[in-house]
Amino acid sequence: RVTAELGYRGVFDLDFRRCGTTGRYHLLDFNPRPGAQFRLFADTAGLDVVRALHLDLTHRPLPQGAPRPGRVFVVENYAPLSALRPARAGYGGRELAWHARDDRAPGRALWALWGRH
Repeated sequence: RVTAELGYRGVFDLDFRRCGTTGRYHLLDFNPRPGAQFRLFADTAGLDVVRALHLDLTHRPLPQGAPRPGRVFVVENYAPLSALRPARAGYGGRELAWHARDDRAPGRALWALWGRH
């Protein structure tokens, strides 16, 4: 309803806060861009919201995939031991905020800068 009222079409990221008294969720933040954790929702075909948007805008078909429930998002500098620990069996996988096998530069930069604090 929010995006319809605004006339917005596209990718967005929402943050909600739960009220401890009522248990209701309230919209805290609306960002008209992909959120930092967008890779957490990649499906079995490797499709995430940014890739889906690109394929849609270039009129190409989207590969068929299924959701991967149980995935967890780890921000390495907030949870360094969790980042180093192997993922537990039975989970849908783990997405790291900074480290990627195909581009190790962001992860190296994170630890170099974090070490200076």
